[in-house]
Amino acid sequence: AEPFLTKEGWIEPHPTIPGCQRCQWKPKSSTLVTIMIPFKDQSECTHACIESIRRHAGSIRYEIILINNNSVEQETDDWLATLNNDQDITVLEIKSEFNFAALNNAARRHAHGDFLLLLNNDIEFRSANTLTELLAPFAFKATGAVGRRLLYPDGSVQHQGAVIIRGERRALLEPGKGIAGISV
Repeated sequence: AEPFLTKEGWIEPHPTIPGCQRCQWKPKSSTLVTIMIPFKDQSECTHACIESIRRHAGSIRYEIILINNNSVEQETDDWLATLNNDQDITVLEIKSEFNFAALNNAARRHAHGDFLLLLNNDIEFRSANTLTELLAPFAFKATGAVGRRLLYPDGSVQHQGAVIIRGERRALLEPGKGIAGISV
C-alpha cells in the first residue's frame, strides 16, 4: 500500500464494515478548503447551508465563496448585508445565465484554498468532520476528486459518493470495491 499513499496517508480497518479498510489522511495545518456555493435568492436555504458547514466542517480551515447569480429579492440583499463582517465569506456578484461550471470557474480566480468544494446551496452537512472525511481519499497519491454520500431529506441515498483516481476505472465508494488495489 505504501507506494500508493502520500506521506500523510494511511489505511486502517473500517470501523463498521468488517473486512473492509478505509483511507485516512492528516493534512498539514495550513491546508485550506475553498467552498464555492452558487445561488440565486433562496437566502434561507443558503443560510442553512452555511450554518451546517460551520457546525460540521471539523478542524480543517475553510473559506466560503458565495456566488450570487442574478438574485432579485430584497430579502437576499438584506441577508447578504449581514455577512459583511464574516471574514471567512466572500460574496461575488455574477450576472449571467446560470451555468454551474462557468460560475465556479469564475469564482476559482478568487479562491485561496488548496482544495475546492463545489457545493449546491441546498446541501446541509450533517456528519461531524465532513471536510476531514472528504479529504481522506487524498491519502492516495493519484486522487483527483472526491464526492460525499448525499441523502435526500427522507434519509434515502441520492448519491453514494465517488473518488476519482487517475488510472482507476472504479469510482463509486462501496464496501469491497478496490481503489489502487486496496479496499476502502
